[in-house]
Amino acid sequence: MNDNIENKPDPAGPKPGTVLPGALNRRSFLGLGASVALGATVLGAAKPLNRDFHFTNSSNSKVTLTFWNSFTASDKPFVEAIVAKYNATQDKVFINMTILPGDVLQQKLEVSLGTGTGPDIPTAPGGPLQAIAQFANAGVIQPVDFVYGSGGVDKAVLPAGFFPAVTYQGHLYGVPMTIQPVSMYYNPQIFAANKIPVPETAEALIAALIKITKTGISGMPLATTGVVDWWSLWLWAYGGDYAKNGKSLLTSKATEAGFEAWGNMESKYKVSPLNLTGAEGDSLFSTKQAATDISGPWVVSGFTQAKIPFDVMPFPAGPGGAATLGTGATMMLSSHCKEIEAARDFFTFWTGKWAALEYAKSGSNALRLDLDAEVAKLGKFPGRFAKMLPNIKYSLTGIVKFSEASAVITNIVQAVEAGQSVPAVMHANNSQFQSFLSAK
Repeated sequence: MNDNIENKPDPAGPKPGTVLPGALNRRSFLGLGASVALGATVLGAAKPLNRDFHFTNSSNSKVTLTFWNSFTASDKPFVEAIVAKYNATQDKVFINMTILPGDVLQQKLEVSLGTGTGPDIPTAPGGPLQAIAQFANAGVIQPVDFVYGSGGVDKAVLPAGFFPAVTYQGHLYGVPMTIQPVSMYYNPQIFAANKIPVPETAEALIAALIKITKTGISGMPLATTGVVDWWSLWLWAYGGDYAKNGKSLLTSKATEAGFEAWGNMESKYKVSPLNLTGAEGDSLFSTKQAATDISGPWVVSGFTQAKIPFDVMPFPAGPGGAATLGTGATMMLSSHCKEIEAARDFFTFWTGKWAALEYAKSGSNALRLDLDAEVAKLGKFPGRFAKMLPNIKYSLTGIVKFSEASAVITNIVQAVEAGQSVPAVMHANNSQFQSFLSAK
């Protein structure tokens, strides 16, 4: 998995030098103020380009496209196999792929994107598509509307929730490299020992976590650093959201209810130790010290190696319905890339059936919706994850000042976990959050 976002640390703990993933860590990957400002000056505001759908290379030599990503973990061989297959099965395009550690990729893109010297196809530093609005606004990436449609990437086989997340000012700016669901892992033995059925609603989950915590086991680790934004799942379950049409929803009753649901569990019943990292939360689960854990497909291998009983399910529905938090790496197209038909061809191959299934062999799910039967044959968990894709939803997208807006949410999460009043915290941070939503 992408080593900065998708590859949440193993239950055994982070390796030396690992850049921890998750929304609370995302503000570090977008330290792009200088380079983005440079990009806006050099390249101008993002505008749709004229498309002629022809290779500009008129010779018999292959078009070479450079492709940078940070898939340094256990699925690296599968990424390499997909690119090798593409290069070997056609003679028009050669993908020159470079795989870098996430922090190195970030540093290189900060310099290269603004000056037009970076890769033709970059993945956002750390992988999150939340970076797209900032890059698009600066003009350092170009729209990819032309990639989708007849002969290109088939939108119908991809989760509908992906497209709003990569849309900026009416244009698409991203092509999925991976789309992965954040799920609820649970230990069925702990639930059975406490005579608790697997919860099907958020209310039942709360009751279960409180009951289990009283036995001396953490109901659910509520990590606040280096973790996927699990609080978004609680938020959506109660009908809340961060914003709508550029207006903050932090002080809405539904949003407050979503934060109070987990915040009250923590302040009143201590369902989680304080100040956990994501790796520490995983470790609690893998050592049977926690009954549940919120994470993505990347932890299956670690939990399996720990030889613990576990299963996975979508986060239970609440009064506001159900949604699955989406993660994954997203490919973009640099503004300086002129070989757009070559890029379209590669994007189409990557999202095709063969490549999607090849990646799923890594233990994850395929990014397509039409491969459930094939993915199910690869194992129990890839099949489970595949069924969650139709409900994928992404958090905090379309915000040019994403890193600053995310930092506000960081402060809120940490304050709520510390026991502060949810309405008071929301009101105290609302105006600042709104200012970042409005900024360009």
